[in-house]
Amino acid sequence: MEWFEELKRRGVYKATAVYTVVAWSLIQAIDVIAPIFNAPQWLNQTLILILLVGFPIVLALSWMFEISSGGLRRSSSKSDSPASSVSIKDYLVAGAISVLVLLVVGQQVLLLSRANTFESETLASSQVSEGIAQILQFIEEERFLDAFTLASSIEKDQPNNTVLQELWAEVSAIGSVISEPEGAEVWISEYFSPSGEMILLGNTPLENIRIPRGIFSVELRKEGFLPRTILAANPYFSFGNFPPYPDIPPIPIMLVSSSQSDDLLPVSDIELGLGVYGLTSDQLKLGEYEIGKFEVTNQQFKEFIDDGGYETPAYWEDLEFLKDGVEISFEEAIELFVDTTGRAAPAGWELGSYPLTEGQNPVTGISWYETVAYSRYRDLALPTAYHWSRAGLLNAYFRTPKDFNNFSGEMLPSNDETAAGP
Repeated sequence: MEWFEELKRRGVYKATAVYTVVAWSLIQAIDVIAPIFNAPQWLNQTLILILLVGFPIVLALSWMFEISSGGLRRSSSKSDSPASSVSIKDYLVAGAISVLVLLVVGQQVLLLSRANTFESETLASSQVSEGIAQILQFIEEERFLDAFTLASSIEKDQPNNTVLQELWAEVSAIGSVISEPEGAEVWISEYFSPSGEMILLGNTPLENIRIPRGIFSVELRKEGFLPRTILAANPYFSFGNFPPYPDIPPIPIMLVSSSQSDDLLPVSDIELGLGVYGLTSDQLKLGEYEIGKFEVTNQQFKEFIDDGGYETPAYWEDLEFLKDGVEISFEEAIELFVDTTGRAAPAGWELGSYPLTEGQNPVTGISWYETVAYSRYRDLALPTAYHWSRAGLLNAYFRTPKDFNNFSGEMLPSNDETAAGP
């Protein structure tokens, strides 16, 4: 009881009551006046916050100091004069002064905060404007992956930016990425910069997501499977968003188990109208098959020769050899498949072998007959034009970057992955 009596004697109860009345009255007044002057909503919120912060301060001050007829004086354990000698008017004045001081301090803090906020918003707005301009420049230069990355960054800070929303259609196209099996990470990188930064789109299946426009490399990664990299254009069949054929679903990207060789790549079983120049077909269902990842090298073809490929009739069975429109025998045909020194080997070789530095180059100088025989030697078969078209999915729409074409005519290694290809 003595503690409560001490609170009463020091006027803490009265100070609390007066502060509450003054604060409540001020909040009500601001609530009525603010709409008249179109004051922002944060004004009311800030006022309430200041008054809440001031409440414990007033309690502490009323405990530490007493209001007397002579003004404020530090409280003692025994008051020299009874608290009742102080009028309610004195408490009202003290309460009003406390609120006023808090409002002045709060105003300065608020002004400083608003100034910093305005400066930050101005800087952010300037940076966004520069970012939008940079996106437009990237679009002009067809650097869609850079534009996509920058647009994604800006959208995190300003998701409702109307200018950016309009630019998304120029930067990206909605598409899907699926794989067999599912659960593969999808990474993309700029094709014109094979060693450039890779961006993670997500894990398959990815349905109806933004995908950068243009030509780029897509790499799928999944534990227990070999990484699978393809060259992709967007929009295109691969993502199920090719404009001339909007109803064709996205083509599954087949993954190969890490326990298998990656010399052959699987091709999914889908039905397409295959447009092969010089050939016609409405619909062909080829079924699932595998196709060689790289061209046959000189070294690989040399293995065929060393294993007696030219002397093994089984590799040449049922082939009709024609020369100038006249059928000839197997023995006569074999005599034509020779190198510059008359040995059975690709034309251009010498002494039945290739130059030592060209072992990984694609084999050249062989006929269709020799190609069939080699395929049989490897327990494979030559792909038809339809199989190749299905695997490559190439048509007139697909653009090939000139900087990555071999216009010089220089022979590149078979496993060179910088050249344009499916």
